[in-house]
Amino acid sequence: MDRESAANPDPCLDDPSLEDPALESAALESAALESTALESTALSLDLASVRLKLDALPPVARRLVQAAAVLDEPACGQTLVTVAGVRPDQGEPALAEALRLGLLRECAPGSYELRPLTGQAVRDSITPAARRRLDRRIGGPEGRLSPREEQVIRLAAGGLTNRKIAEHLWLSPRTVEVHVANALRKLGLTSRRQLIDQRPPPD
Repeated sequence: MDRESAANPDPCLDDPSLEDPALESAALESAALESTALESTALSLDLASVRLKLDALPPVARRLVQAAAVLDEPACGQTLVTVAGVRPDQGEPALAEALRLGLLRECAPGSYELRPLTGQAVRDSITPAARRRLDRRIGGPEGRLSPREEQVIRLAAGGLTNRKIAEHLWLSPRTVEVHVANALRKLGLTSRRQLIDQRPPPD
């Protein structure tokens, strides 16, 4: 070993993690935990930001955003207004405010949905009483199935599960569950078994 090497030893030779696999594994695990903690903190900040935006919304606009969360699929402005139970003349300004604050986005011309990462915070903001009102409005008039309920019920009558119906119609399982429950109530049925016995199978 020459004098220069002795004076400036390779720093890697002093790194114990290169000699001890257990230390190296512990260092990697520590880095992974730190990364997970940072992601969790970022998600918490995102949810807190959504809650602040929800609090800043006028009540009518908040109801539109909550309606979008319950529908859990893109919907036109008129559908959101109907499900939210707001007056038509209040719908457009409320929709504009929800878009301005970034809680809703226009996914296609005239079609709106929740922005990513807002769904859970918005759903958490819905009281049980408000949820029941929203679910009832999704069902439409008593005794008459909506076109979407008719689609869902025909598939359910064919024996498909909510998850399969959701995949077939590009809906969430939660939305399918609401449609099935509303349709059963309107038809005076109490179970899917009765539905399968009484309804024609899908074409």
